[in-house]
Amino acid sequence: MPHSWPPEPIVMSAPAFPRKLRVFKKDDLIWIGLERSSGQPMHVTHFRTLSQWKIFPPPPQWSFTTGAAFIPNCFRRSKSTVAAARALILESDTLSPAETFALARWIEEEFTLPFLAAVSSGGKSLHCYFLHPGQEWLALYRPALAAIGFCAGSLRNPAQPIRLANQVRAENAAVQHLLWIKK
Repeated sequence: MPHSWPPEPIVMSAPAFPRKLRVFKKDDLIWIGLERSSGQPMHVTHFRTLSQWKIFPPPPQWSFTTGAAFIPNCFRRSKSTVAAARALILESDTLSPAETFALARWIEEEFTLPFLAAVSSGGKSLHCYFLHPGQEWLALYRPALAAIGFCAGSLRNPAQPIRLANQVRAENAAVQHLLWIKK
């Protein structure tokens, strides 16, 4: 765990990050792209397996991913095309990154929900990756997570775009640093 805030960024390629989370299966299709890289047949290139992303890494400006695996031949990032939710990503637009990290550690301890990684948004928020606890758990705790300040989007939709580690945020050219990852 970091001893000071913010911790030193961890250098890791975008394709290595989903592998290091250890939640995706070999054949899972993982989406990486821009928020609008979805919905048309040309977007099929944004859905690849871990090994395909390693061979053909995303350009630095493809700054989003999800915690979901998608159905075969997918070109639409939507709730209806999710094959499985692999990671739950919590972030807040109202809490500071240090407060978000502290709440993530509390969630890990209180709910024994494995906390996997923390990624700076390149703006004002922190995106915390957890092992997905299942829809039943999420339905039960969604109101409490929203009440303490986590954004509702990723709590409702596993296909919600979330910041990808060590990619470049388009709005300000800031790097979305990986600040912590479970060893």
